[in-house]
Amino acid sequence: MTQFDDSKIHKIISSNYLYEKFDKDHILKIVQSMDIKSSLVLLYSQTHSEDTVLDKVEKWYQTKYCSKQISEDFITKVRSQSYENMH
Repeated sequence: MTQFDDSKIHKIISSNYLYEKFDKDHILKIVQSMDIKSSLVLLYSQTHSEDTVLDKVEKWYQTKYCSKQISEDFITKVRSQSYENMH
């Protein structure tokens, strides 16, 4: 693994490091260490359902938004997914 190099940006989506060799076991280890409870999920939309209440305003751009806890049902669903066949 080498430190990120701007000249190779076309080879990556987003990362601090550039992986030069595909290592499925290493990737699975990283994915399995992720947990939905310690995640921040951001959803963006130009349109919202009528029942969506945008009760906050972003400081710099004055963009309206809302913040909600992830439901336990969703957490259970995410945790039950398998990543063994990812590609």
